[in-house]
Amino acid sequence: MMIKTKAVRIIPGILACFAVVMAIGFSKSLAKGCLYGIQICLNSLIPSLFFFMALSSFLMQSGIGHKMFYPLCHPLSKMFHIEKKYIPIFCFSLLGGYPIGPKLIADAICKKEMDSKTGTRMLAFCVNCGPAFLISAVSVPIFHNYRIGLIVYLSQILSAFCIGCLLGRKKTSSPLSNISTQNQQYDHQSFSNEFVTAVQTSVKSMALICAFVVVFTGISQILKDTGIINAISSVLQYVMTKESANCLVVGLLEVTSGCAGLSGSPSMPLFILFTGFGGICVHIQTKAILNKAAVKMNLFYLLRPVYILLSYIFSMFFIRLCGGETAVFQAQDQIIRKNYTASPISSVLLVILSIVLLLSNQKSDTIETNQQLSGKE
Repeated sequence: MMIKTKAVRIIPGILACFAVVMAIGFSKSLAKGCLYGIQICLNSLIPSLFFFMALSSFLMQSGIGHKMFYPLCHPLSKMFHIEKKYIPIFCFSLLGGYPIGPKLIADAICKKEMDSKTGTRMLAFCVNCGPAFLISAVSVPIFHNYRIGLIVYLSQILSAFCIGCLLGRKKTSSPLSNISTQNQQYDHQSFSNEFVTAVQTSVKSMALICAFVVVFTGISQILKDTGIINAISSVLQYVMTKESANCLVVGLLEVTSGCAGLSGSPSMPLFILFTGFGGICVHIQTKAILNKAAVKMNLFYLLRPVYILLSYIFSMFFIRLCGGETAVFQAQDQIIRKNYTASPISSVLLVILSIVLLLSNQKSDTIETNQQLSGKE
């Protein structure tokens, strides 16, 4: 017992010293990776996530979100066996992306509007990739095709719905609360105050997300320069190419970097895996957001492979439905035929010159034949 206690104390110190040595020894690699992470945050994450984070927080706090998704509240609450007021959290998690669902769950628990058991159950199907990131930040710039993002997004919606229904069947039915009392509570608050609060909390969450991305891109760059990623990839080369293996290791660490690596060799299974799994970086962000709410992630980790598998099955089905993989992955920039790409006057002159050439050739043949006949006489 004493040895185990000492090991628990010594191992973190050894790992910390190793991390400091690696950061100093590979400072250039760390700076390069952090710079790349900052570019990802500025070019992809902040434009695609921050607005949805602030908007979803405001709509949830003001009560407008409950009115927006009111037609879905009754059927989904019956299928998921959760209260109607929690349905907007599920809907906003599909619209906003990875951190929106955990953030709204944590806010609801902190406000004592939701218990931790319900939050643990909802976490399993409220961590999804948003359409802005999936289509605008990944599918279009990397695959040059918006259909891929739409197909994968629709597949993830169906996967989250299936996970919610699966957990709802095992949950005993409970009386659903009325939302009117909550709406009355929101009527007494100012919309301007709710908006300011939503923006402030979104800034903190966005800063936390960007910080994790910068850290993980720095770690990934060090792993690349030290050859650790290549060593892992060499083991995976028996089942995939070297480029795909390198991309797999990076994508499991940080989803944006992994998806960016697919631009050289597009792979639909890896794309579905990265966006469905989210990467260790997203999982740590989720854990950090949920720390104040005391929500466990055991059920989330248990059902995440099922979520990814369902996403892959649905994606392949929709690809077949759209006419096959070739039709989906084809470039969107089609060849456009334009009339009169050459000058009409030049075309007419070219035809006239061709006729003159033919007539002159025929005339020269006639003259040559007459000269031969006259010589024989």
